[in-house]
Amino acid sequence: MLKTERKLHYAWIIALVSGLLMFGMSAQQMSASIFIYRVADSLGVGMGTISLAYSSSTFFMLIMTPLNAKLYTKYPVRVLAILTVVDQVLSLLLLSVAQNVWMVAAACILECFSVSSILNIMPSVLIKRWFKDKGQFAYNVILFISMLGGVCFTPIANRIILASSWRVAYRSLIVYVILVELPAVLFLLKEYPAQKGLSAYEDPDAGNQQKFRTTPTMNADVTAKTCWKNKYFYLCCIYSVFFAYSAAMNNHLVKHLISVGYDSELGTRVVTAGLVAALIGRVILAFAGEKFSIKVTNTVYCALGILSCVFLWQARGMSPLLILLFGAIFGMVVKVSTVQTTTLRYKVFGASEDYTQILANMHVITNVITATSGTVYGYMYDHTGSYSASFILAIVSFAISIVMCFIILKDDGKKAAA
Repeated sequence: MLKTERKLHYAWIIALVSGLLMFGMSAQQMSASIFIYRVADSLGVGMGTISLAYSSSTFFMLIMTPLNAKLYTKYPVRVLAILTVVDQVLSLLLLSVAQNVWMVAAACILECFSVSSILNIMPSVLIKRWFKDKGQFAYNVILFISMLGGVCFTPIANRIILASSWRVAYRSLIVYVILVELPAVLFLLKEYPAQKGLSAYEDPDAGNQQKFRTTPTMNADVTAKTCWKNKYFYLCCIYSVFFAYSAAMNNHLVKHLISVGYDSELGTRVVTAGLVAALIGRVILAFAGEKFSIKVTNTVYCALGILSCVFLWQARGMSPLLILLFGAIFGMVVKVSTVQTTTLRYKVFGASEDYTQILANMHVITNVITATSGTVYGYMYDHTGSYSASFILAIVSFAISIVMCFIILKDDGKKAAA
């Protein structure tokens, strides 16, 4: 018999486990800006070359993401989650002992499985199984926990690097993965609600609340096979690419500030301020998503991105407090980009039964292009000695993201009414 008592539903424990996994992965991904230029200096390579090495995993996502999506339909989530933890540990270990850029690239390629699984597939699979209501809110909670990974690890990693080396900083993250992520997967993760004698989470107050404006209403009849002929599929890909390009500048922010006369300490504080601001931004977006349309929230965040890019571009001689302010705004915007892209995709294709596979197919296109973003910015700097061209590209990408959102959702009201 299914339990009906009103208490903390185990679905929120599942959300917590997903969040803890994303905490560790996000700590690794979001702290990249304080590692990249140091690894480049240590190995004697340019910013473009090291950015290409770090981006190598994204190219291999072309194969790994759709493969992962299929694996999650055939094999137990717990088994795959254990494999992701092992994969992350091995990739971090290889990064920590890398003696050349090829070893860095190999480590980043090795982490393809865990990055694709933890950041792209596993949370979506678990939310779809465990949440009948509040699924989008639960995903925002997971993303909020993941942001804490970057907020907590970035300043800690910087201190470890200053006291020892970037290799030791990577090894410290391995400790978290083994001591926190592995036990959470082994003892807390459950495949389906029925394993706990439950049904999927239903909001007891759902009848008294308005539905999220992000409730999927478009393309319910689109399948994983037919999405390749759907124009909205490609429009969402274009939107995701440009938003990702604007966000990728964040990994070069520390190097930019150093290049215009500031020290790495200020750069680290700016990155950390951006991560803290991103936490606030995601909380705002979680509630704003219930009251405002995606078009409105997307326009506001992209406009803030353009504003912060302009001021950071002209940072030379600027007060450190102003740099911290605009760095925080920029960090908030680029880290919220993952929520914006996920929310838009869910709005457009979330009503489809093949949503997870459609999302994986979308990554086939977007990963190949977005993998070049950090590398493009790096080589621009290597050839010009300045990030001016990179900031112009980021500003243009923000502007195109605004336009694309309106194009994608222009018929949403008509479809909902129909």
